[in-house]
Amino acid sequence: MSLDSFNTPQWKALHPEQYPPAGAITKDSTHALMSQRVFDNLDEYSSSLPSGTIPGKHWKLLSNTGVWFLRWYEQDPTDEGFLLIPSRLILIS
Repeated sequence: MSLDSFNTPQWKALHPEQYPPAGAITKDSTHALMSQRVFDNLDEYSSSLPSGTIPGKHWKLLSNTGVWFLRWYEQDPTDEGFLLIPSRLILIS
């Protein structure tokens, strides 16, 4: 299966928890604000990375200090061949 097959409306419809709707999460340079419902629907990957490395895929991670972080795949603006994994501290609204 090619990576392009994950970045389709059909894949996103089958796995909506990995692609929160626009506006469901407000991010700044250090925090991600979301509802409890959005938080609960995010998949947890605290000791691994999700498969299907597609820009826009989101997940939560519980740090070893007990703090939750939002992570997601994002296209590297300087190199099309690489994805970045930004991280923000989660705040529940």
